[in-house]
Amino acid sequence: MCRINASRLFFGYVAITANIAIMLFLQKKAASSIAELGFILLAIIFAFMILQGYRKNSEWIWPSMILFLAMALANNVYLFIAVKNMTLFVFVILLNLFGMVLGLIWSLEEESEMQTCQKSTSFETYYDESEPQNIYSAAELISNINKKINLSNSTKRTKIMKNK
Repeated sequence: MCRINASRLFFGYVAITANIAIMLFLQKKAASSIAELGFILLAIIFAFMILQGYRKNSEWIWPSMILFLAMALANNVYLFIAVKNMTLFVFVILLNLFGMVLGLIWSLEEESEMQTCQKSTSFETYYDESEPQNIYSAAELISNINKKINLSNSTKRTKIMKNK
């Protein structure tokens, strides 16, 4: 099975957790409304779903990470208007834009990697008509297995009887 590159996985975790931490930090400084807290709660739930997608190696993690970073960027712009912290705002913009570009590139790369991974793990069966085929029905197969088990048990019994 094809796996996600460790550096991509690490960047995804860092980008998501940094955005959640910055949202919570800026929300604490701003006099925000209940709608802002609701948005942050939805962002945390969405981030948890993305992190579960990383763990399960899902195909949808990079597009959903791009969507998460775009929503976080919009939320942080709103919070910047309320707080006016320029250094943190520049960091958030760079992190989110960099993450969206990398997520787009990685989603395109992963699509081609998944196709090659599926090709390398699939196998073909060949049927040669010239060779005789041993095809059993399920009942015949079970009866043959039972016969072999009974024969092995009876030989063990005779060996035990001879040793006594």
